[in-house]
Amino acid sequence: MGYRRRRNALRRPSTVTTRVALVIGTLAALGAAGEIGLRIAHYYPLRHLHAQDWHESFLRTSEDPVLRYELTPGASGYGWGCEIEINGRGFRGGEVAHEAVAGTLRIAAIGDSVTFGNKLPAEHTYPAQLEAALNDNGYAAEVLNLGVGGYDLLQSLRFLERTGLALDPDVVVLGYCVNDIGTVSLSRTYIEAADEYASWIYRLRCAQWLRVKSDSIELIGDLAASNDPERFRLENAGFIADLDDDPITLAHMRDIENLVREFEIPAGHAHLPWYASAPHVGKLRASLERFARLAVEHGFRPLIVIIPVLGEAGLNVLYDRAYAMVEAEADHAGVEVITMRTTVRANRPSSLRVERNDFVHYNQAGNALIARRIGGWLVQQGLFER
Repeated sequence: MGYRRRRNALRRPSTVTTRVALVIGTLAALGAAGEIGLRIAHYYPLRHLHAQDWHESFLRTSEDPVLRYELTPGASGYGWGCEIEINGRGFRGGEVAHEAVAGTLRIAAIGDSVTFGNKLPAEHTYPAQLEAALNDNGYAAEVLNLGVGGYDLLQSLRFLERTGLALDPDVVVLGYCVNDIGTVSLSRTYIEAADEYASWIYRLRCAQWLRVKSDSIELIGDLAASNDPERFRLENAGFIADLDDDPITLAHMRDIENLVREFEIPAGHAHLPWYASAPHVGKLRASLERFARLAVEHGFRPLIVIIPVLGEAGLNVLYDRAYAMVEAEADHAGVEVITMRTTVRANRPSSLRVERNDFVHYNQAGNALIARRIGGWLVQQGLFER
């Protein structure tokens, strides 16, 4: 009896080892199958990162605490889904003379990744198409693309102050996207991950799939935390206008808050509740007032273009209220507004997306619509020498 127990005890390690080996083998087989499947499907989200040296980042830390990061002057290569050239002044495009050619209207376009033109060649962005269309029709114009991915409204204006105003623009066009009211400037985290992506493990498609998914989840969490009203108030102290003496705006915010309660807000539309947040709306007001002051102090014509999302998920009524609030705040600040809402809805929004599941960034045709509306406004204002 004792002999049998000892013999079984001696066999257990072998049995355990076999089971562990079986589990490892099964996982390896599943991983191999997944790897093969992803390769057959041509899944390779880090293709362009692996094709070049990413140690020279397109972004660098800014000494300005409002900006936090900025484009790296002179950087070039592939990033954000497109070929990029950053000029010596630190914005997208070729080199720019300090002064515009005599008789040429110089226009600065500021904004976020929609203005910058993520996933588009430079010539397809609305600033470039605006310049081309105006010149083709006999209007001498130069349009500078000062868009930076992830910048909110205040950061766009601060970049204008630090970089754009030195070039003495005649007109400044602010491309406003619905999430510009909040904090979405996490682009540097994305770029800094490039060093980690260079590791051999990320040559595996399975590893890339897992990392992309985990980064996406982390990004959503970071955005939610950064835009918590109380945290937002603390982190933006000094840049928020007081709304307590404005019953109309407060009523508008309560209306949006009630609508938010009625709808189930999908993750991709988490910016809508920000329009019911006093700190967010207060910062929107302060930023637009700053835009108006800069226009007076530096002698340029300010214009806001409201660029809608390309898929409202049945939340049209909420988006209408959000866009109306931006229009009202612009009117309060004395800044003219063009809204692309009706134009975009009339042109089947899904046909204007740069990618099927990208509800934010416009393709070449969508950017052409934006350029056309801005160009029409410029001509109507009689700003050109003919």
